Amino acid sequence: MQLHQKENERIIKTYNIIRTIATATPVNPKFLVVSGKYLLAIQEDLLDCFKGRVWKAYEIISMLMGWLTLKEEDMKFNCICFKAYSDMLHIIKEYNKAYELYKGEFEDKLYSSSHKLSEKLEVMLPKIEIFSYMDNLVKMEVYMEDVHKIAAAFKIYEDKIGEINEEEALLDIPISGFPEYDELKATIHPMTKLITYVDMWMTMEKKWMNGTFQDLDSISVELTSSHIEKMVKLYQKSIRDLITQQIEAGNPRRISGSVDDPSSLAGPLKICEKVLERIINFNEKIIYISTFCNSYLKDSHWMEMKAITGLDLRPNSGTTLQKILKLGIEPHIKSLQLISLGATEEAKLLQAYNESKKFWESALFDIVKYNFDDMTIMDEQQITAVSSSEDINILLKSPVNVNRTGVIDGTWMSQLETEIKATIKQLMKDSMNDYPLKERKSWAISWPGQVVICISQLYWTSYVTEKFNKNSKWEEVEFELIHQLNELVKLIQNSLPAVARKTVSNLITTDVHSLDLTEEIFTSNIASLEDFQWLSHIRHYWDEDDLAVKVLNASIVYGYEYLGNTTRLIKTPLTDRCFHTIMGAYTNHFYSSIEGHSSTGKTETIRDLTATLGLSCFFFNCSGGMDYSSIYKLFKGIIAAGAWICFDQFSQIESKVLSVVTELISSVLFSVKEKLEEI
Repeated sequence: MQLHQKENERIIKTYNIIRTIATATPVNPKFLVVSGKYLLAIQEDLLDCFKGRVWKAYEIISMLMGWLTLKEEDMKFNCICFKAYSDMLHIIKEYNKAYELYKGEFEDKLYSSSHKLSEKLEVMLPKIEIFSYMDNLVKMEVYMEDVHKIAAAFKIYEDKIGEINEEEALLDIPISGFPEYDELKATIHPMTKLITYVDMWMTMEKKWMNGTFQDLDSISVELTSSHIEKMVKLYQKSIRDLITQQIEAGNPRRISGSVDDPSSLAGPLKICEKVLERIINFNEKIIYISTFCNSYLKDSHWMEMKAITGLDLRPNSGTTLQKILKLGIEPHIKSLQLISLGATEEAKLLQAYNESKKFWESALFDIVKYNFDDMTIMDEQQITAVSSSEDINILLKSPVNVNRTGVIDGTWMSQLETEIKATIKQLMKDSMNDYPLKERKSWAISWPGQVVICISQLYWTSYVTEKFNKNSKWEEVEFELIHQLNELVKLIQNSLPAVARKTVSNLITTDVHSLDLTEEIFTSNIASLEDFQWLSHIRHYWDEDDLAVKVLNASIVYGYEYLGNTTRLIKTPLTDRCFHTIMGAYTNHFYSSIEGHSSTGKTETIRDLTATLGLSCFFFNCSGGMDYSSIYKLFKGIIAAGAWICFDQFSQIESKVLSVVTELISSVLFSVKEKLEEI
């Protein structure tokens, strides 16, 4: 009887919860949708279960009534329980009617809210004209207050739009668009940022010019100044582009003024020019900070400066940069800077001396008889091996003489580069011959990682070709490849040196990808190895005493650059398509452009491809400041090295520099196509 009573209590509790939810007045669309989904789930899944529980309770009470006499309160309690199911059906039916009514009301409210918000945004649009008159640096505090008021009001509307769109999505109705919001955002966002950075500059300039001179740090000042200059230029460009678009669209509600006529220049652009001019002028004064705010300056250095200027230039608590500039020492600043730099170098030299002295004072020497008389190697200064930071050491095929003629010159570096490539090539040959003689897992840790990956891919290409031509079954091929993979997994579980562990890890990554490609070849019913599905994968061949990397109709001779034990990329079908495109472009003397969202692996894809081809690749971020001279130096170095270059953030290059980059790329491509000896 007690168990039956507890079950009845649970039934009534469930009923009360459902009744509470169904009869509650929804305060917002989210509550309506959540409660609606809950009650819909009850109708679809839980109602029959609830009916079964009530029916079972009825059967139990009927049985109990045949055995004993129930009290009146027990009978009433059971009646409430039995009635719960029919009442629930009625409640859900009524809720379904109310749901549509509430949904309609919320939709009407959303439509009304959306319409009112559009009207408020429309009223706010003319306020952007106030930006047209922001052209005076003296009034920056007033501008900051005005901008913050507009930005705060806009933020309220922005949050309201988010709420409206969220509720529209919940109710599954079309999302409202607010073109006025987009128009306001396009103006308010860059203007807010610009005024903020200009105000920041005005504050920092005042602090630097009139604050305590001794507290200034030239590096911090220069970094802050450069950052503000960069951001002002960025938003100057954004605002110029915005005004240009507004003029072309004939928008009457815009920032007035032109973008190129100095006499009628738009207010914000005037501010940009003024503050950039002040930044440039201030940057010329940073030399005073770096010269005099140097903790390494001693009395002797100050005396040297006094001998040049006739003034005691030691800063005190009342010294400011403004006062320093009024001393008229500009003609001597270069000489004073040399003294300050000398003080820094002296301090570094003294520190190095003290560290060296401390080290050697505790060093112990064991004196033994010297019995090695052959000094030929040291006299000739020969390079016999190269090593990397990864603890990889490779003996050169032939030693390189640094001082063959008695005078050390730069020719040995070219010889060293050639010898390294020849050594890598010889290692490839030796490893290729060693592969059939050893177990694969033993072979993998006997050779440098760069060599292991290439030769492994070479034998994979040969293996797939052989098995396909013999019409071998996929199960047989799969068994052998998985066995090789399992052997490597067991090997890496053991204690291995760091270099060997990285080599095996890279080989496992490559083998997993090769296994997927092999399965695709053997299960896709291709007719021959001339089929696109095989040719579209990167394959390695040993042709005419050289390792060749092929894909489709592109064939590239391996570069034999020493790249170390680089981590290999986990490849996807998209990675393979990128490889096809880039190798095809390279073969036909074109360049490639990879596009995609941030942090999706574009740079790593290029890095892995160049590792596959044995080529050097340098990555250059274009977001920083670039000028003509740096671009020319960059291209000279890349061309001399015969390396690839990958430009990151290429769209950030300024138009005046972009034209130089374009011309240089065109010249390089033309020279390569025409096989010219000079560019």
